[in-house]
Amino acid sequence: MPFLYWLDDERYTISTQWSKNHEDEFEEEAKFVDRRLDEIFDESLVTLSKIKKEKKNYKDHKEFFRDYAVGKSIIESGILEHEYIIGDGTKAKPPELLTDIGNFEMIVEKGQNIAFFTAIGKKASMGKSLDYYEKDRWEELRPVRKGATKKGEKRSAGKKDIYARAVYLAEQDLDLAILTFGGKVDLVAGAFERNLDSIKLRNAIARFCEQYDLGERERYYTRDVRREMYKKLNKLFPSRGPGSSKSPENYSEDILFETLNKIWLEF
Repeated sequence: MPFLYWLDDERYTISTQWSKNHEDEFEEEAKFVDRRLDEIFDESLVTLSKIKKEKKNYKDHKEFFRDYAVGKSIIESGILEHEYIIGDGTKAKPPELLTDIGNFEMIVEKGQNIAFFTAIGKKASMGKSLDYYEKDRWEELRPVRKGATKKGEKRSAGKKDIYARAVYLAEQDLDLAILTFGGKVDLVAGAFERNLDSIKLRNAIARFCEQYDLGERERYYTRDVRREMYKKLNKLFPSRGPGSSKSPENYSEDILFETLNKIWLEF
């Protein structure tokens, strides 16, 4: 997918995995994507406004709900299934790179391809569009914590992109996602970084937490406890190496729920 990577409020470069003979070969396609992203971010603000009205605990989990609103809007837009993203199966137009794990200076300076989520994070952080420049337009959609670099572009320490994590979070129903992660972005990030991609598994985690009353449930939402719980899941369902063919998708949610009760007894 050709898309724009905004260098500053005046200049952009066209980033794409597609083979090109000159810099502006796919400029029209890239501009189409950029304007579509304007709509997606504006829709994210609408979704976030609805969440604010519906969730009494919004103020306790602002970052979580912000991520969910952005991720949901990206998913519902269909942009990730657009022909520009998925390519056409040829070497000249392969699927686009969605995520990277480097910081954006390294990506640009070393001439590596800029991933889609890095580019849209930069766009949101600047408030830049082809049709307008409003620095604060999407301010509510940017991370506010010190651990985020450049407010919207990347997570710290070269970890995966913030909006890639948002899409991961929004793959679940909102109430199930709250049960799964307790409204805590740190727990979402931990699962995302450890490649716990299965929706079935995440829904089973929600059921596991739901069986406890609110007071008991909180211990499963502490960072130290959840980190150890994730380690057990990685051993049971490794994403690579020996045993990686054993996917949670091959089991029913009932079996996964029973499995969680067995392997997490110590917690």
